[in-house]
Amino acid sequence: MRNLSEEEFDVKYNAYKDTVYNVAYTYVHNRSDALDISQDVFIKYLNSDEVFNDDNHEKYWLIRVTINTSKNYVTSSWKKKVVLDNEYVDRTQESDKSYENANYFEVIMKLPSKYKDVITLYYYEDLKVEQIADILKETPSCVRKRLERGREKIKKEIENGRLWKENKGFKRMYWEKWC
Repeated sequence: MRNLSEEEFDVKYNAYKDTVYNVAYTYVHNRSDALDISQDVFIKYLNSDEVFNDDNHEKYWLIRVTINTSKNYVTSSWKKKVVLDNEYVDRTQESDKSYENANYFEVIMKLPSKYKDVITLYYYEDLKVEQIADILKETPSCVRKRLERGREKIKKEIENGRLWKENKGFKRMYWEKWC
């Protein structure tokens, strides 16, 4: 069990709460469930005996635990049995992002997990390929390939789907970030 004062925990919590929440939200698509998972992750952090070499190691550990906890939640029998009201949280209201950004997020959420993970960590958490490879325990070349394939899938969805029709006038500069 981790021996932290309340102040030390507050510092750690404030440093990582957004990252943990965002990663959880990419899996569960529900604000309440993402908050529950975040709480579970921080409880696991407090109960862990893991020794961290530095802040990055600690952050990567929290991201990995969040991914695993989120996957377990999504595949749990509890989640399958409980009928929820399919609450959809519009991220534009929460974070004042542009309409295009919200639509990209919607497309990203529909990607398979292996692409969604790398896209989320790269674009939303601003991690480098090597950092993502460490977190996901993959090679950097695998991460780069998944980024490439994920971008291709996003591009296809935008060009073929309703998003392209709704957003014909989106800024070229924003699109170039994804391609």
